[in-house]
Amino acid sequence: MSWKEEIELVCSECPEVKEIRPKIIIKQKALVKIVALLHKFPHIEWGAYCIGSKDEEAYYIEDLKIPKQEVDKSNVEFKETNYPKNCIGWIHSHNDMEAWLSTTDESSASIYEVTLVVNNKLEFAAAVKIKLSCGRFALAEATTELEIENEIKDELSNIVEKKQKYLISEDRICVVCGQRLPKKKRKLRYCKYCNNLVHAHCFVEEMQMCANCFDEYQFRKSRNSYYWDDIWYKPIREIGIE
Repeated sequence: MSWKEEIELVCSECPEVKEIRPKIIIKQKALVKIVALLHKFPHIEWGAYCIGSKDEEAYYIEDLKIPKQEVDKSNVEFKETNYPKNCIGWIHSHNDMEAWLSTTDESSASIYEVTLVVNNKLEFAAAVKIKLSCGRFALAEATTELEIENEIKDELSNIVEKKQKYLISEDRICVVCGQRLPKKKRKLRYCKYCNNLVHAHCFVEEMQMCANCFDEYQFRKSRNSYYWDDIWYKPIREIGIE
């Protein structure tokens, strides 16, 4: 069976899956393209094929190939179905959101061997489709490593910091409704979860988060603890909402 065929995945809570922790190493050439895409398209999802190889120790992402695609803030759809040579998976962005695999991402992951999600903070979430001893397939959470020179790594850190500052102080577009933000600060609200300024009417006051983050919070709360992480739970617990 080709890894490019969509198949049914067994539950990620399977004991055998929990013991498997694949490693994905992102090479410098691929990383440079990822950073460039994040800065060119900071408010939409984009996708690309991952070109690389694998051995017994890890999966190696050496380059990206960008197919024709239709995108918006929360969706990406490839318009080309011909996989490039040495394609081992795909990557797409979550722009201002957290890096995690949504239910849609998990469904798409059944087609690919490697699935990567990255956000504007250069945070990664990754998974690998594996074959279990029982013969069925499952999605195993993977770790990611960046294989680049230290000097370049420092420069990339500077770029990310500037990007975060840009999102807070200079961007005049509301990430929730897409309309221009007013100059009067009393009509603005700051979401500490995605580091964005939004309109007051696009902000959930009792949760102190923008409407986008509130929707994601509700979705995460509806899922089991496997998808629940401290970066969301702690701030919500601090303001007394369970």
